[in-house]
Parts: sequence; C-alpha cells; structure tokens
Amino acid sequence: MAWRRGDTGQADIRKDEQGRAYCPVGIFEFPVGRRMQRTSFSLLLVMWLPLAYAAESRTELEEKLPKAALFQHLTDEVLLPLTDEFEAKARALSASTQAFCSASGRANVESVRTAWRQAQAAWQPLEMLQIGPIIDRRTQRQVNAWPLRPTLIDPILNSAGPIDPARVEDLGAAGKGLPALEYLLFPQGKSSAEVTTALQGNRCAVLQALAAQVAKEAHGLSSDWRDPNGGFARQLKEAGQHSQEGVFATTDQALSDIANLLIAGLDSVKVRKLGKLLEKSGDAIDSDRIESWRSASSLENIRNNLRGFEAVFFGRGQQGVGLDDYLAGIGRPVLPRLVREDLDTAMNALAAIRSPMPRALKEQRKQVESLHTAVTQLQRRMENDIADALKVDLGFNANDGD
Repeated sequence: MAWRRGDTGQADIRKDEQGRAYCPVGIFEFPVGRRMQRTSFSLLLVMWLPLAYAAESRTELEEKLPKAALFQHLTDEVLLPLTDEFEAKARALSASTQAFCSASGRANVESVRTAWRQAQAAWQPLEMLQIGPIIDRRTQRQVNAWPLRPTLIDPILNSAGPIDPARVEDLGAAGKGLPALEYLLFPQGKSSAEVTTALQGNRCAVLQALAAQVAKEAHGLSSDWRDPNGGFARQLKEAGQHSQEGVFATTDQALSDIANLLIAGLDSVKVRKLGKLLEKSGDAIDSDRIESWRSASSLENIRNNLRGFEAVFFGRGQQGVGLDDYLAGIGRPVLPRLVREDLDTAMNALAAIRSPMPRALKEQRKQVESLHTAVTQLQRRMENDIADALKVDLGFNANDGD
C-alpha cells in the first residue's frame, strides 16, 4: 500500500480514472478498498489530527511572548535601569571627589572609596551584555580597561604646574577609568589617613578629572540609549521594523545578538577573571592580572557580573520578564530551571571563597576552581541548550579580539 502526493485537502472518498477508491487528506492520497475505506480514513485522521494540533499549539506558544514584547521588557525593565544606575553612581563618584578635594584638611578618603565601590558595582552588570552603545562608544575601554598601566598615569601625577583635565582624558585606556581611580584610592600598605594626606594638589586634581571622565562616559552612554532620533532603546524595541536604516533587520537577529553577547559576557568571566589566573600557581600570579585587586573587589565584581546575567535571563524582580519567559512561551520551560540551577551553583561556589582573590588563589584554590567549573557549565548551557532552543547561531565571541 503506497502513499502518493495529491493536490486536494478535502476529507472524502474519491475514485481515480481506473475506478479505484482513494481518500485525499492534506497533500497525500491514500488508496483504499471497499472494506478499508472507513477504517483507513479513521486511522489516518487519528494519525494526522495530533500533528495538526501540535503545530497549532506550537504557534500559540510562540505568541505567548513575542520577541518584540521581550525586547521591550528587556529595554525598559533591565537595560535602561542598569544604565541609569551606573550613570547615577558615576555622577555621585565625581561629586564625592569634588567634595573631598575642596574640603582641604577636613576631608576623609573613605567617602570617595565608598562612592568608587558603588560605581564599580553598578558597572559590572552592564559588562555581561555589551550591546548597542556600549560597543559603539567602546565604553568598556573608557570605564574599566584592565590591567592598569601605572606608567601612563604616573607622569601626570608627578608633573609640576596645574593639571589640564583634557590631558587626563587623553590618557590611553589603560591609564584612566575606574582602575586608575582605584590606583589612587587604594595604594597598598597605606592607611586611610595616609591616603587622605597623599591626595593633595595635583593628585587630587587628577582624581577629580578621572572621576569626571567616568561620569561623562556614563552620561553619554545613557543619552545614546535614549536619543529620540534613533536611540538604541528604540532600535531594540522596534527590531525588524526598519530593515533599511535599523540596527536589527529582523527580530531573529536581535535575539541572536542578545544570546551571543550573554555568552561572550560569561566567557569573559570564565577566561579573563578566572581561567587565566588558574593557569599559574598562586605564587607566580601577577597581581595586575587580577581585576580590582587593590580594593579586594575581584570576587564582588564576578558576583555583580552574574547578577547582570540573571537580570537579562530572568528579568528583574519577582515579576520581571526575561529570556526565561520567552523560552517557556515556546514550550521549553525546563531549560530556565536548568539555567537557574547552574547559576545557583556558580553563586554558591562564589560564596564559598572567603579570601580576596590574590590570597584565595593560594589558600582556596579548589574553591576558585569550582567557581571556574560552575561558570563554564553555565556558559555551555547557553551555547548548547539555550542557543539551540532559541534557534540562534553562535557568532563572533567579543573576547576573541582581546
């Protein structure tokens, strides 16, 4: 008994030119005899209807959270608020340096250190999805290029005469931003009182100029998101609607970029912040290869990186909308639970490290290795299961160019 292709979709019994009976269903013609007409037709319907229902259900699932709705939620509830928080903390950091330097002998550096920590903590989540203006402006290099090169900043610190802020702004990426501020605020082996005393004259002028540059970049980043004439917030929320002049010709392209950039963010944590450090023994590690080692913020940076990933994937707050909701809407609700397990494992591994990173690499190496393993697993989950479910191709890894 053979299947042959037909043109009709009517569910009735017909005869061909030789008088043989057949039942046309969909795009197939099923030949039947007199005794088999009723039975074969019923059997075929039993086989065909579940497939039709599944296809219809699949369409309904995909429409539970359209990509356009996902992008709007991510833009308005995650990316813009994170950008605003960074701008606010960068502005507060700049204001704290001005207050410190104008207070003369009444100042204490601890208020500036606190403002620096808060600005650093606000920046780290944005590193996990370097999309849109962060890439266009190269904000990473303006704000948090590391390792720092003291040879770029020391000459201006030791120069005579007034400091021109423009000269500070023209320093290379490895001589400014948050790492340069950390260099001034957290010199090794110095008490808070000693640092307060040292930050006078030109050093305080450089401190103010560096903080002002970070605040300026944060403001520019926020403005580029919100520009009413084609700002990136609009570009992302209207993905696929402006194929000629828009950043995203299709919603699929926008979703692919989000997934790929999240994977790139995890790769940066896995490789730069952990893997490279584990390649050498604890005694052989150059401290300058450890992010924010002077302020003992390395592990807190990773924690905030993972919180940034969490915000994009799961949304912010109890009712937040993220990639997990989109996956549930296309019939893959198990995957978000697996990602949550992987993320919790990484967070727990991070919490198990009690010492600052330089010491942990010597005294808690197994715990650091466990954290590296957990982040690697989370990245693999994204590269394999999540990318496959979202039907996105893995593209260029942003860290390949480092």
